[in-house]
Amino acid sequence: MSRQPRESERVDARVCVKLEDGSAGETRNLSPSGIYLVTDAQMRVGSGVRFSVEFQEVGGSFHLDCVGEIVRMESVEGKTGVGVRITQSRLERRAPGLPVESKPSLQWEAQT
Repeated sequence: MSRQPRESERVDARVCVKLEDGSAGETRNLSPSGIYLVTDAQMRVGSGVRFSVEFQEVGGSFHLDCVGEIVRMESVEGKTGVGVRITQSRLERRAPGLPVESKPSLQWEAQT
């Protein structure tokens, strides 16, 4: 069985991921259309997932808030490796010192 070509080129990166349920993970690679992360969280192939990735820089940080679908899972280093197809995303810059309650949350309308 052959694999379909990827929509976008992947970038290898280890960045912290915050999942909507409060658990965390770490990316292994990401692209505009997907992300592969490793986590201890319980997940199922086919289910939806919301997560946020934060990229730090001197003048503040960038937050990539995403909604996706879990497309594959495997055992990795005693944890769970999860492949997610991103279906919605929002990238925004946040200034340092912005109060937590002022930061936008992951709130999107469900797609039908």
